[in-house]
Amino acid sequence: SYEQGACWSSISVDNSSHSPWRQQIFQCKFAEGVQGLVEVYPAPVKTVARMLEKLSKYAPPHPAAVWPLSANILDPVRISIVCQGPSQMLQTAHWFVAEGADLDPDQAGHCRPGLSVCRIKNKFSFAPEDVLDGYRDLKLY
Repeated sequence: SYEQGACWSSISVDNSSHSPWRQQIFQCKFAEGVQGLVEVYPAPVKTVARMLEKLSKYAPPHPAAVWPLSANILDPVRISIVCQGPSQMLQTAHWFVAEGADLDPDQAGHCRPGLSVCRIKNKFSFAPEDVLDGYRDLKLY
């Protein structure tokens, strides 16, 4: 059992694969007092070929064509997090955005380095004609 504030109460790891990209399942405490499962799927680092492809999109005359072009690639390292509905999705995103860094050790002497979120893209708020493939998600960059 692993405890980290009000966010995570325990971790269950899927050991069925020896891949570094295996799924992890977290049991979380949500604001409603409900415990729910959150699935985390790490992805491989974005390939150089894919990053070069994205860089070509940001070359002049694109409005974001400012040196260095690589500053436009915000997701070379990625994970997908699957929640059990919109409320849990928003709370999970809030844990990343609002809690940030905590450099003061907790009672066990651990510090949480936090994440810097540069951008949030909410595809649930897009009009249907703006989501051509029908896929909707909430992205934190």
